Amino acid sequence: YRLVFDAAVADGAKTLLHFGAVDWQATVYLNGLLLRHDSRLGNHTGGYDGFGFDVTDRLKHAGNELLVHVLDPSDAGAQPNGKQRVSAVDRPGGDTYTPSSGIWQTVWMEAVPQSYISTLKIDQASTTNVKVTAFVEGGGATTPVRFEVVDRDGTTVAEAAGAAGSEVSIFVARATAWSPSEPYLYDLKVSTPTDAVTSYFGLRTFALGDGPEGRRPLLNGNFTFLAGFLDQSWWPDGQYTAPTDEALAFDVEAVATFG
Repeated sequence: YRLVFDAAVADGAKTLLHFGAVDWQATVYLNGLLLRHDSRLGNHTGGYDGFGFDVTDRLKHAGNELLVHVLDPSDAGAQPNGKQRVSAVDRPGGDTYTPSSGIWQTVWMEAVPQSYISTLKIDQASTTNVKVTAFVEGGGATTPVRFEVVDRDGTTVAEAAGAAGSEVSIFVARATAWSPSEPYLYDLKVSTPTDAVTSYFGLRTFALGDGPEGRRPLLNGNFTFLAGFLDQSWWPDGQYTAPTDEALAFDVEAVATFG
């Protein structure tokens, strides 16, 4: 992949280059230089997880050249490949799939301050509390972090404060639990003195309980029948990548109609 682009380089800010997912092994160059990630010189291996680079020192105002080389040997390699077969390109059929490779999720750049929120770890396995850890790059362990839980009406229903890298438990009074019949989600606003992000969560618990016919799954403490539908989501025009957001929603809504 090759892209030539211009970029607005903000004074005093960092610029991050994000890849949502690239299948399977990616090597990234910017302006002729190999980008570093996780101490590996420009490589990322794994087709389903996101990765990124700090490109602040390599970015120009105009004429940037981004090159992405991707290798996916499909069933000719030793990596997990499921039912993908190179032979399915010419002879589709049976239970084999056309091999998927390359960039299949969004690629974008982000301007961030010198000290920024890089990751949120959210533990939502409860019907009353959400536990959150905010990780901050470019700031010390004492960086103060504020948390705000907002319901679907835009009302703040809980607040808390803590420090970067430390787990904070936030109690949500009169919380609405998530369920397939009511997939209720809360917004989670997280801020430091220099940065702010918004995420979301749904409060729910999963467990096993003893029923009259043996062990059964419990959702939010209630016995729940799991139909176990297999949704392949293998799109004819994009394979891993759905053509639209509406297509993704259709998949979820269709399964719900099956009972």
